[in-house]
Amino acid sequence: MLYQEYKNKMAKLVRILDFIRRYKALIISVVATIFVLIVSFLATKGILLKSSLASDTIIYGEKIEFSAKSLFSKTNYEYQKEGDSEWTSDEPVNVGKYRVRGVSNSSFGTHRYSDEYEFSIVEREISLEVLEDSIVYGNTPSVKADNAISTDKFECEFFYNDLTQRKTIVYPIEDKIKITNKDGVDVTKSYKITINTNDEIEFIKRPITITVNSVTEMYSGTEVKAEGYIQDGELAFNDKIEVGEYPSQSGTGKIENDPSPIIVITTPDGKNVTENYQINLIKGTIIVNPRPITINTSSAEFTYDDTDHSSEKYEVDASTPLVNGHRIVVSESTKIRYFGTADNVLDILIYDTEGNNVTKNYEITYKNGTLSVNKKSISITTEDASWVYDGIAHTQEQYQVKDLISGHTLKTKEATSVTSFTNGKIVL
Repeated sequence: MLYQEYKNKMAKLVRILDFIRRYKALIISVVATIFVLIVSFLATKGILLKSSLASDTIIYGEKIEFSAKSLFSKTNYEYQKEGDSEWTSDEPVNVGKYRVRGVSNSSFGTHRYSDEYEFSIVEREISLEVLEDSIVYGNTPSVKADNAISTDKFECEFFYNDLTQRKTIVYPIEDKIKITNKDGVDVTKSYKITINTNDEIEFIKRPITITVNSVTEMYSGTEVKAEGYIQDGELAFNDKIEVGEYPSQSGTGKIENDPSPIIVITTPDGKNVTENYQINLIKGTIIVNPRPITINTSSAEFTYDDTDHSSEKYEVDASTPLVNGHRIVVSESTKIRYFGTADNVLDILIYDTEGNNVTKNYEITYKNGTLSVNKKSISITTEDASWVYDGIAHTQEQYQVKDLISGHTLKTKEATSVTSFTNGKIVL
């Protein structure tokens, strides 16, 4: 078995050697050709065959038409701005002078370069004008830029000839124009801009709402104001609101908190632009409620003496004090003369420090005491009398009274009479 395998391998080797001997010249020729091709590829890879620049003056936004071709390698383009030493693969977009060249890779990691071409990017001429005929006062107008690159973005600040008018000339301020391309690169200097300075725009009134503050307080004897407001809606152009004098309320009651007129002015020059605003004024209110106080009137007892009695003593409850400096004057009081009881009702007036009657600004609650007149005690002593029987009825109406009020008199309503022998008493 082993011998047979050896024999087969030797036979195969003999056949191969015979093939090489018979076709030796052809094999040598093919190998030589392959070697030459490989050496040629390695030697020529990256050689730049042709390069060209269509134009050496390019208007901003136009394509740089440069081409370069190389053998067996991708060709890239590099650019160099005048005055710079570095080359970059970023295609220039701004106005200036530049160089361009093709670059490829050789077989041994080195770069091959084409001829260098000089070219200039020059400004694109455009005309700039305001697009709208009317706009809400304070909103930013749009601009129309004829011949501009469609993907470039314009940001402008505007000159307004007279903000106090409803219609005025408006145009972009030249040194306040910024233009960026789609990649966010500032390309403002790549444009030569002509501005239309005759455009007019009409202002639509800008809506704002001003809600004036309100206040509710208890009467304190001082002026009550509610200054300030809440503004809904932004002002334009750094305008500010100047408010008129706020009203005040010192006594009780309710008034409108209307600080009109309200004037909207621009800053810093103070021009009145109120007409360019639609002002919705919501007035506030100032409410002063009466000050509650509680008056405790006194109680008193009197003994009947046929004169009027009253008590004007009172106390203001400590939990409901008067305004500091105010004073109470009793203008009328309850009077009692005869036996009985009555509520001690007082009528009071309240005055401030300047002597003004401010009673109406208080809500007065009375807790009344009582006035009582008790009966007066008097003593009556009747006199004795005697008679000799004569058949006639006899009476004795003489008496002595003690503690009777001066000026008062007693009248006998009825007296005891006697006709026969007896002892009797006078009844008054």
